[in-house]
Amino acid sequence: RCPLVDAKIVLLPGDGIGPEVVAEAEKVLNAFHTADVLEDALNVYGLRQRGGAKISAADYFKALEAFQIRELRRLVSELRPESSWEILFLSRLDERIDALTFALLEGGFVGKRSDPRAERALRMIEQIITLNRGGGLSTAAFFEMLEQAARHASAPPA
Repeated sequence: RCPLVDAKIVLLPGDGIGPEVVAEAEKVLNAFHTADVLEDALNVYGLRQRGGAKISAADYFKALEAFQIRELRRLVSELRPESSWEILFLSRLDERIDALTFALLEGGFVGKRSDPRAERALRMIEQIITLNRGGGLSTAAFFEMLEQAARHASAPPA
């Protein structure tokens, strides 16, 4: 998985590079954008296959934004496991992020973050992001915290 980067790219034909090179570079950029959109569409389809027939693409994208799912995926792409045990956790992190996203969508938390379960899940996600900024989380700790966030999101209402 490639790290997700929020970047602005400027194409300047004629700045020492011919317009034909810039045209080909633009095709490559468009292909990356298409791949990102297709990956999101496949994620929505996969969530629907798991029983979330009522999940809309709009809700999926709202969840990505509201619960910082893209940031979690970016952090996963930057993790460097230190042992064979952590490699096992790393291989399952994408699956855990999908489970968390599914729990948030199934729970109807998109647009309703005032629910205590959604608030606990969001706080856990924010802790993961904060702790990982300085490289403070091992792959195993990242996995466990993600697992806990998914449990918060899928817990029955109090």
